[in-house]
Amino acid sequence: MMRLASACMLLMACGSAQPPAGPKHHATNSEEAATACPKQRKQAQEARELLLGSTDLALMTSASEKVMAQADCEAAALGELALPTGTHDQILQGLRALRTQMQDADNLFSEVLRYDTPALHAQALFAQGLLRTGFADKVAGVLPPPDLDGPGKLEFQEELRQAIDILRGEAEVLVLKACEVLHGQGTDDPRCY
Repeated sequence: MMRLASACMLLMACGSAQPPAGPKHHATNSEEAATACPKQRKQAQEARELLLGSTDLALMTSASEKVMAQADCEAAALGELALPTGTHDQILQGLRALRTQMQDADNLFSEVLRYDTPALHAQALFAQGLLRTGFADKVAGVLPPPDLDGPGKLEFQEELRQAIDILRGEAEVLVLKACEVLHGQGTDDPRCY
């Protein structure tokens, strides 16, 4: 019993065992990802903030229009990116950059769809289809790296071909969905024929 009392006294005298205190935390927002369209991003962000907690249709329409403008700008930026060249690793790095740009635009088009603004719903679906087609066209232009030969080169070309086929298939599905939306709205569009 005496040992237990001594141990308790020792713990109380020394304080409880805790790790040393780290640096003082200052809450801040994390940095935003790089964008090809800072003006459109700022306008979209402002429109989103106005919409917070609201169900106002005018605010929702405004937010979806601003996000659509940013998405269109980011999609156009994909077209401006150069085709990757060089070694296998350099080409893969370039393809990742292209994919990131495509995904940034695609995420914004998906956000427009979540606003469920009838006037922009089909437009966003068409844009997603065009985005995938544009990305597939970019990927189709990539040449095999010179540091690959024989089976490695054939495997590289086959992987790109499979990715292109998937992208083109997804594009077709998105266009069909857009046409279904337009048909449901009683609207005809030449892209649906």
